[in-house]
Formats: sequence, C-alpha cells, structure tokens
Amino acid sequence: MHHRTLLLLLAVALTLWQPHLPTAAADPATAQVTLYAHTDPSAVSANGRVLSLVANTTLRQAADVRDGLAFTLVPALSAPLRIQGGVVAYVWLLCQARVRGTLRVSISEVTANGSATEIRSASATPGQDLPTTPYSFIMGFQPANYTLASGSVLRFEVKFSPEKAVPVSLLWDNPSTPTRLVMQVESSPNVNLAVRDISGRSSTIFAQNETGVASLIVEALVEEPFGGVNIGIVSLTVANSSGYLLVNDVPMNLTSRVERPFRVHYALPIAVPAGRFNVTVSVRDLAKRTFLTVREITVTQFHTLTLLLVDAQERALPGLNVSFSAEGQSLDEITTSTDGTAALLLPSSEAVGPITLRVRRDTLVILSREVDVESDAMLQLELPVYDWTFNVRVQTLNVPVSGASVELYLNGTLLASNVTDSRGLAAFNAMPLGEYDVSVTSSLGFKRFVNVTHSSNLRETTLDLPVLPQIPENALLLLAGIALLAVLGVVAATTRKAGGRRFKHFADLLGGTLPRSAVTMIVGPPGSGKSLLLRNILADSLRLGRHCVYVSNSEMPSKIREQLTKMGLDAEKYQDRNLIRFVDAYSGGTGLVSSEKHYVSSPRDLTALGIQLTVCFEELGGVGDVFLDSLGPIVALGDPAQALKFVHYYGARITKSGGSFLYVATETIDSELLSRLEEASDCVLRTERHVGSRRVWGRLLVKKARGVEHEEDWVGFKITATGRMEFVSLPSEKQ
Repeated sequence: MHHRTLLLLLAVALTLWQPHLPTAAADPATAQVTLYAHTDPSAVSANGRVLSLVANTTLRQAADVRDGLAFTLVPALSAPLRIQGGVVAYVWLLCQARVRGTLRVSISEVTANGSATEIRSASATPGQDLPTTPYSFIMGFQPANYTLASGSVLRFEVKFSPEKAVPVSLLWDNPSTPTRLVMQVESSPNVNLAVRDISGRSSTIFAQNETGVASLIVEALVEEPFGGVNIGIVSLTVANSSGYLLVNDVPMNLTSRVERPFRVHYALPIAVPAGRFNVTVSVRDLAKRTFLTVREITVTQFHTLTLLLVDAQERALPGLNVSFSAEGQSLDEITTSTDGTAALLLPSSEAVGPITLRVRRDTLVILSREVDVESDAMLQLELPVYDWTFNVRVQTLNVPVSGASVELYLNGTLLASNVTDSRGLAAFNAMPLGEYDVSVTSSLGFKRFVNVTHSSNLRETTLDLPVLPQIPENALLLLAGIALLAVLGVVAATTRKAGGRRFKHFADLLGGTLPRSAVTMIVGPPGSGKSLLLRNILADSLRLGRHCVYVSNSEMPSKIREQLTKMGLDAEKYQDRNLIRFVDAYSGGTGLVSSEKHYVSSPRDLTALGIQLTVCFEELGGVGDVFLDSLGPIVALGDPAQALKFVHYYGARITKSGGSFLYVATETIDSELLSRLEEASDCVLRTERHVGSRRVWGRLLVKKARGVEHEEDWVGFKITATGRMEFVSLPSEKQ
C-alpha cells in the first residue's frame, strides 16, 4: 500500500510538471544550475535559510511549512544571471497524519532596494491523502526568459495548505531529502577567450617569427554570478586538426580578480608553430561539468604589401582608410600617407585564402576587392573617384554667388563641404561616383538639390539659386550690379595683397584667411606661448557664439576659467548658455579627485576621453570646436601611435560636423611623430621665443594652411596684462 501511494503521488506530480528539464542535448549556450535549500546560521538576513550550490551532508533539517518557508541566495549575485529555459522545484514534505492539501511553490527576484518580482509560481493539489513518510513533489514551471540583476538575490518560497489542522514539515539539508531548485540558465560560468601576440593584439591569425613559431598569450576572462563559488579548474588545450596535442589540459595562471561584477582573468603563454590549431579553454564547475570555449588560430608567414592609391588621373590619394580582413577576421587598418601609399604586413594567402581589401572615405566604401599575398609586393590601385566642381549662380541673371557654403551628401552622409570663390565655383577633389544631395547656403537663402549625378564624364555641375521671393523684379538689376561689384572688389583686394605685405591680425586665425573647420596644430618649444595662443582662439570662438569643448591635461580647468575672466569672459555664463564644456584630464594624473562634471582618470585613457567628448557634444547640440591642451602628456604616458590615431579620428569627426579641432604639441615629441601629426593637420601654427638685441619677443609662423593663401613670414606678438595676444611687427636687430 505504501508503494502504491508513492506511485500515485508521483503520477500526480508528473502531470503537473511541464517537460522542460534540461538534458545532455541542451543548447550549449545554456547550462543547468542546482541550488539546494540549506541552513547557514551566519546568514542572519535570510533567517539562516539559504540557497547553496553545494549539497549539504549534515543532519536533516525540518520546519513547519504551513505558513510558508523562504530560502534566499546568499550572498547576492555578483553578476547578472539569466534564466533561459525550464525551472523545476524538488520539494520534500513530511506529514504527522495523512492529509490532503495544496502545495504552492514560487521563485522571485529581490533587488538590492528590497523590491520583489515574482518570476514563476505553481500550485498542486493531490487527489488523495498524503502519507506520513517523507515524499517529494516535482514542480515544473513554464520556461522562463528572465535576467536577475547583479546585486539582487533569488528567493525560493514553499507553502503547504492542509485541508485540516495537521502539521506538515518541509525537509532539507540531507542527501536523501534534498529540497532544491534546478534551473536552465545562460551558460555559467561565462568564458571569454582571447589569443594575443606579444604586442597585445587580439586576433586569430598570427605571424611566425624567424624561428618559425609565434609567441602568443591565451587569455580567459571568466564571469560567474555566484562570486566564484562555481568555478573550479581553468585549463588550456591546444591541438591541430590531426589531434596532435601541443598543450594538454594545462592549468592556466590566475592574473586578476574583480569582485563586482565577479570576473577572474587567467592567462598562459604558449609558443605555436606554423599551422592551424584549436585553442580550447575548459572551466570545470562544482558539479564536475566542463564548459568549453574554442578558438581556431592560424600561424603563418607574413609579407609586406605596399599599396599605392591613385585616381583616374593617376594622382596620389592621401587620407583614405584602408582595411584588410581574412576569414572574417580583421587584420589591420591604415590611412594612406600624403603620397597615397600605405605599407603593412599581411598573412600568406596560401594559409588564410584571399584577403579582402576595403578602401573607405570616412564611412563610405569606395572600393572592395580580394587580393592574393604570396610574397613582398607593391600594388597600385586606381579608384573610381573624380574631381567635381560646382558653379553656383543666380537663376535668370547668371550671376556667380561667392561665399556660398556647398555641402555634398551621399546616402544621407555628409561627405564634403566647401565655399564658393569669387567666380561662384566650389571645387571638390577625388569624389566617389554616385547620386548626391547637394545643399547650398548663401545670402540668398538655402536650397537642397537632390539626385545630383556625379559621373566620370561630367566634371562641372551648375546649380541655379532662385531669387528670394521678397525681392521685386525691378531690383534684379541692382542685385546683379552688387554681385559684379563684389567680384571686382575681390579682384582688387587680391591685387593689393600681391603688391604689398601685411601682418595677420587675430581675426584672420579664426575666419579671415584660415579655414573655420580644420584640424589645427599649435607647436613650439616649452614656454613659447602655445597654450596662450590656444586660449586666445578659445576666447574669440566664444565671442563669436561657437560651441567649444576645452580638454585640459596640463593644468586645472579652474585656471582656464580664471584666465578667461582676465580676458573679459565669464566662463560660468558661457557654460549656462551651453557654449562651453571643460574636460578635466589633469586631476587624475596628479592623484586628485576632480570637481568637474566631465573628467577622465588618466591622460592616457583615450577611450574615456572620447566618451567625454561625445557626451559634451551631445550637451552642446552636436557641433562645436575642440581645444586640447596638450598632446604632450598623452604621448608621454601612452602609446604615441594611439595619440596619432586619436587626432586622425576625432579631427575628421569634428571637422566633418562643421567644427574645428585645435591641439597643442611640444617639440619634445619624437620628430617622426611630430611630422606625421603635421601631415594629419590642415593648419600648423608655430610659436617661438624670439630674442632681439634689447628684449625677448614672441613670434608666430603660419607654417601650413591647407587650401588657403597665407603669409609665410614670422609675425611678432606681445601679451597684454589681461592675457590677450596682440600681433605686432617684429623689431629689427638694429633697434
């Protein structure tokens, strides 16, 4: 009779159980986790009743379950835990007398602030009396797709409501009566595997050295929501396709540990010969299950490919982004130099197959093709890009419109912009073919021309601007006369300039002769006035109503505010008017805690600096000028190549949106890097201390101003008591 009763109860339980128990054939992206009801007197916050990954072998625990009992995961989750599939509760009960009743089981998330969310619950009512011997219910819940946040806990609640007043106990903490939860969760532990070369580059394709091997480091980042309790041995195996074991289940070295979210970092150096290998990291958990993460890597010989990019007229194309990939893996990325060349190391195509080459201008792909690399070689590619000139004129009058802003959009992306000259012409070099939208803004208003075709046989396009509706017909002749006078005035000014010499005034630096949207480098020896020049440009930009972001890693932003105040500008008011933001990159390097809203903990953390720039631009409306003082600490503390990439990327991004990127560089920077920075900049301003016969003067040279006529002689300057820079004629040595 006893056995018949148990079989009947089991049949009742199984009819309630949803068949979603995890099996050996479960999705490898998920894993099964068992949490046992357990007594831990030290867990006061959970009344001593906890959920544990370890089954307890102590004396059986029991408590009356008629009013409900709860078991809580202790400690709280150290990383997010995603339930992804079936959840099954195994509940052991013991009645003093035979009785019928209803069993209710639920699981909930309790967050750090105490709020509770029920994830799943189920109830069961057997059709006959339960026996007075220990028996179990198997309660299956509907599959769940729920993520418990880091810092929250899982609560398991059990309640039995008998039809008459008979004590009913829940049993736990014994191998024969293990009340527990079994859950299908997103694979836990979660393992992120990376293979790096000795330079720290993560890849799956590596170059062999002179001895025919590659020195690599295998890294495993293991994240685990139970504070590391469920992590056992982490080991490494490396094998080739024929099964040859280069490394056989060798324990990896623990290199770092982070508590929340809980992550442990393991690493192991290996030497790998040429060929293809599977790199496998295995993590064993408490249940002695093994979780595998595999990467296939290739070690082969690399060759030098020198690439030359030219247009249809075989002119070099500088500043284009060239990227290479193979087997879905990015190999390298480089920007063509001023002579249109780019040289880099690539793996042998015999080992990795054809290599995909992509050439981009900003985000637009101009060319994509496959290349075979079998030895050191040089490759010249002609890109389908052609010069394009726009002739902007007044409709009907056929009068050129000077000073009009012309912007070219391809597939909705701003690709280039320029301003018409005195003849109404705006020239663009090396533009990809396609259908463009062209926006023209002038004193006559704004007009957008759609589906303007750029083809290889059409080099000039005329854009006719309509006359403003409010201009009467009898005023058209006057308009034409004004336009003609403007053209003649420009010609006359050019003639005067050619016949005499003048010194630049400060307005020229902001909009007179130097472009308003440019990457500008201010370079010179220490103490020559570089930072002072940068702050003078900042002051004038603010007075012109331009949005500005000032990054300081050479002194506190509060000092910059004081200097602006001396110049007659209230920095706080400009902040309130949403015209300026300061990023403190100085305090962190000195060990101080920044009081600024925007700051980075180290001048070398260019990723964090980029994030702060993005946030500042969002606050300022998306467009503005960036002032960086200076590049010196970034180069001194970090990777010089990263500093160059930072100038390339953010210079292009900011000028593309219509802003300017200005930065200070000192001559103490490596000369090769300094030359590459000059190449990457549209304008280069050089400052020096000029020693005359009687006193020391500051002097300034516009060393470079791409696309703009400029003076090529030194200009003297002096500093007023307010910190303003005034340009003067340099004294002769005879004075």
